[in-house]
This record gives sequence, C-alpha cells and structure tokens, in this order.
Amino acid sequence: GNVLDMSNLVVASSTSSGGVDCIYDKGLLDALLCGEGWNGPVAQLLHQAAEVLARRPGSSYVLVSYPLPTSTQDFIRAQ
Repeated sequence: GNVLDMSNLVVASSTSSGGVDCIYDKGLLDALLCGEGWNGPVAQLLHQAAEVLARRPGSSYVLVSYPLPTSTQDFIRAQ
C-alpha cells in the first residue's frame, strides 16, 4: 500500500489513486500529545484524517496508543 505524509494528509492523499482504506497510527498521536499545546496539532491531524477517510466509504482510522486519560479521549472524540 501507499504511505502518506501525515503533515498534510489532504494533499498527500490526492496522489493516491482510488482513495485511502485505512490510516494506521502507531505513535504519531502519542508523539503529538507529548508536546506543549498538543490540542492544535492533534485537532489538525484528526480533521485531516476525517476529510481523507470520508472520501471512501468504510475506511477506518486505527489508533494504537497507550491508555489515554479520559479528558484526552473526550477531546479526540469531539474532533
């Protein structure tokens, strides 16, 4: 499969013929959460992922992470 640049998912996915079936995130969200002011970059990532995945019905965002605090889970769900 194709590997896309997560810093600009919308542009990167436009080069993928047929759309994107799955975004598999193992470590990127965790890395963003470690920085100060993480809510902006996390929101950007999740909004772009949602936009890309909406183009292909049945596509998924798979997040492999450590146990997140409830407040962080709530933030992610709200995006």
